[in-house]
Amino acid sequence: MIRSWEMGVLITDPSRFNIPFDYPLVPYSATDEPFVTDKKHEKPDILGCIWTPP
Repeated sequence: MIRSWEMGVLITDPSRFNIPFDYPLVPYSATDEPFVTDKKHEKPDILGCIWTPP
């Protein structure tokens, strides 16, 4: 199953772009987990939603 797609983009001046992540990039912590659709996620997200696979 393909879980993600990647694309390389060269940004020479990050102050000119509104990017939806921290820059410079912040490494993952030991407690970070990837979101996968076939695993139950009981902790609510920022909108209060949880994910229970069908």
